[in-house]
Amino acid sequence: MVRLLITLIFCALSIQAHATTKITATVDQNPAVVNQSLLLEVTADDSLGDKTLDLSALEQDFLVGRTSVSSQTQSINFKTTRKTIWRTVLVPKKVGQFTIPAFEIDGQFSEAFQLSVQAANEASSVANDVFMTVDLSQHDIYVQQQSLLTVRLHLAAELQRGSLSEPIMPNALIEQFGKDTEQQEIIDGKRYNIIERKYLVKPQQSGQYTLTPPLFSGEVMVPSARRGNFLSFNTTKPVSVAGEKIAVTVKPQPSEAQGDWLPSELVILAEEQSEQSTFFVGDPITRKITLTAVGVSQEQLPQINLSLPDGLRAYADQPQITSGTRESRLISQSTTSFAIVALKPGTYTMPAVTIPWWNTITNRQEFATINAQTVTVEASPDIISEVPTTSDETNTVTVIETQAHWLQWLFLALWLATLAAWFFTWYLQRPKSQTVAIKNGTNKPYLALLAALKQQQASQSLQLLLPWLNQVLNSQFVSLAQATAHINDSALNAAIAELEASLYGSNEGSWNSQTLLAQVQKINKVSYAKQEEGTLKINP
Repeated sequence: MVRLLITLIFCALSIQAHATTKITATVDQNPAVVNQSLLLEVTADDSLGDKTLDLSALEQDFLVGRTSVSSQTQSINFKTTRKTIWRTVLVPKKVGQFTIPAFEIDGQFSEAFQLSVQAANEASSVANDVFMTVDLSQHDIYVQQQSLLTVRLHLAAELQRGSLSEPIMPNALIEQFGKDTEQQEIIDGKRYNIIERKYLVKPQQSGQYTLTPPLFSGEVMVPSARRGNFLSFNTTKPVSVAGEKIAVTVKPQPSEAQGDWLPSELVILAEEQSEQSTFFVGDPITRKITLTAVGVSQEQLPQINLSLPDGLRAYADQPQITSGTRESRLISQSTTSFAIVALKPGTYTMPAVTIPWWNTITNRQEFATINAQTVTVEASPDIISEVPTTSDETNTVTVIETQAHWLQWLFLALWLATLAAWFFTWYLQRPKSQTVAIKNGTNKPYLALLAALKQQQASQSLQLLLPWLNQVLNSQFVSLAQATAHINDSALNAAIAELEASLYGSNEGSWNSQTLLAQVQKINKVSYAKQEEGTLKINP
């Protein structure tokens, strides 16, 4: 009975001891560094894991991270101790002296204390294992002008895990540019692993703004306080760091700006072109134009268009667009290749190519220009050889007509008599019905064109179109453009344009000849039917 009573007394004393708790609050560094994390620990000498810690009083001067709770129970020589620890990462927002208030848990209070926060360049005595630097390429920019934000996270401790939030700026589009890079650097004798990330910042409205850099939250490996005789242990420590906020001035678009709004430090328009100045009809004239702009995203680059005179037709490839950085400046470049085809001989002047842009350094309107160019286009030798020369025959007839003589009338009379005799003989020996078909020329151009089309020979088909059209139209056109304009068939013109695009445009090799083959067969059939209607018939 006595032993039972003693046991109950000890239990009551144990319960009473644990009912009385002591609350302590500490930080892992004092002084601390602005925008760099410190660890706040609040410890209760009891098992109070179901209790919450109110940290709202710190939110005005600190970024308050997530709070973790752990409990420990230890028994030594039949003496049991319990402990509850609340750990929270704090990031000071500004430099100064701050009061860490007393925290209340289960009716007990910790003691308040002072915390000194120094600027990063003043905290040489503080072991900065993790810190962040941020840099904005331009603080005073125009609306929709690109600025490059570079964030560098310095780690002297081994990173266990971590995440980086996105930067924030009102009325601005912010997106990550490129991939993260990693390098090592020694600063004040300490080796740091540096992770760099870049962002493009493009404001959409003018005004005064504050750019809030990203916040890094993670865990790093640190030596444990528990050490054995032969072994040492590492543990993780939560950290959070943030960069300093940046003031940004965004200016509106000037009223005197011309054309599409293109704010840039430098815009260059260059061209790669052959030194050849004389071409033949049907031969492509290649122009490769490159537009380079500093501080401009790919989406802001204007499209390059060519204004060409009548008789020239342009086929543009898909622009090749790239971007990169140099000396913290974003550089975007667009390259467009054009194949220009002359439809008829002549001398052509291709107008100048001009891109208006706003110089953000001098604050004035400027123009990137490629000067006008003149080219000479001659008729294709293959086409000219098919056109018969009639100048000599015409001159001969003219000479005979000018040499009038009485023998002309004699020869004319004899010719008429011969014709009358031939007609009389034919009339006596004629069948009951006879048809004499009048055929003009030969069918060789048509057959050659059909063969080229059926074999998908694009270049050969284009060369044979003009001889065939000259046969069909009974004409002697010197260019394909003249012949197609005379026949005025929209379906044929569309099929020929598709053929030319496959030869000189970006879809080289993708041509299907069936459409053009059908149009050629249709036009040739209609032309032959018209010839049949004009056949001369002589009836008894």
